[in-house]
Amino acid sequence: MEGSFDLPLPSAVWHHLAPEDQFAVLAHVAELLVPGVAFPLSLRNGPAGAGASVFPTESEALSRHAKELGLETVLHKTSQASQPPGNPDVRWARLVLLRARPLLPQSPAL
Repeated sequence: MEGSFDLPLPSAVWHHLAPEDQFAVLAHVAELLVPGVAFPLSLRNGPAGAGASVFPTESEALSRHAKELGLETVLHKTSQASQPPGNPDVRWARLVLLRARPLLPQSPAL
């Protein structure tokens, strides 16, 4: 994949990646993000549905890895109820990661 993105929106998909792939994909996303662009993630935790391949997600570990990649966690909510309601065994974490903006060049002294 080439280019960069202004607002990638991976909604409710991260738990379909194996844990080792979650970190590899985040590293690739970090390379593609334009400075100042947010990367919102919803992380599902709970039992898999019938026929679904669902892997555990760990928002704390993902946030730490994001920091190592130069991404800042600007929102981190854990244990959010499943929407629509009706599945009390499924909880969600919400993260927003941000690629830091580069520093503006210093103006020459007058």
